[in-house]
Amino acid sequence: MKEVRVRRDVAYMFRNRLILRRIHYVDKSKTTILVPENAYDECVRILKELEFVMAGRWRVKT
Repeated sequence: MKEVRVRRDVAYMFRNRLILRRIHYVDKSKTTILVPENAYDECVRILKELEFVMAGRWRVKT
């Protein structure tokens, strides 16, 4: 398992959607996600896309 650190809102999105059912754990601060090593590249790609989308979404709303 590898740790991936992401923004809190992105971690929530990833956890809530259970993308590919490959999320295993979000810590109490909701910033560290553990993903399997064999799915690491795919999960990082998805998280980066989510982070980009979420950043745009928040900017539009405020």
